[in-house]
Amino acid sequence: MPVCNNCHQSFEGKYCSHCGQKGSVGRLTMHEIYHELVHSFTHTEKGVLKLSRDILFAPRKLYRSYFSGKRKTYFSPVTFFLLGMGLLIFLGGQLLNWDTRVTGNSNNVERILFQFQKIRYLIFIPVISLLTWALFHKTHNLAECFAFWFFCIGAIILIELISFIPQFAWVDQRHMIRYITDWLIWFFILFHLFLVFGDRGFWAILKCIFLGLSTYFVLVYIYKLLGYWQGFNADFNFWNIIKAVFQ
Repeated sequence: MPVCNNCHQSFEGKYCSHCGQKGSVGRLTMHEIYHELVHSFTHTEKGVLKLSRDILFAPRKLYRSYFSGKRKTYFSPVTFFLLGMGLLIFLGGQLLNWDTRVTGNSNNVERILFQFQKIRYLIFIPVISLLTWALFHKTHNLAECFAFWFFCIGAIILIELISFIPQFAWVDQRHMIRYITDWLIWFFILFHLFLVFGDRGFWAILKCIFLGLSTYFVLVYIYKLLGYWQGFNADFNFWNIIKAVFQ
């Protein structure tokens, strides 16, 4: 009778009856590394591509399925966020390098601020999740609020990555494309809030609108605070931030 290399228990058949690992698993090979890499992106049940497709085109189904207990169906929201964040930082740096090469702009300030992205979102998610839970604690627990925002911010990062395509192609119009993308992202957040939290009447819709507006200002203030700690001048005036949106 074979012995499982993972839990060291004897078993019969192709899979260990104690931990579920394949009985054929032995020494690690490059084929397994390649298989896991491709599998994580393309697996039809819970790959990154499936999650990316559903978060953009079938978000209601995704949220309802995940919150109802279908955890195995989807890629982890935390891993989705972290993977997207890594790609955003890497490709964003390449975009700034391309901008410098084409236009001659040094983008030094933007480069420094861009490095705050990961810290910015890691501060933002707990803050906005707690606020979301405070507004909707009767229908959603804190863990569900965290999961929602990891999914949502992962999707926002995905939209930003997609926006890099026209920014690389028309680098001289990059800031206009960035401005349009920011508006699209805000409407995207608001739409997802309505899908998950806004189905219980008028007050729930008002709470979603308030939360959507709070999302924007929390992100802006975190960005400004991080910049201020790095020695940049930061205008924290609420009304000036509103005016800046339309400039």
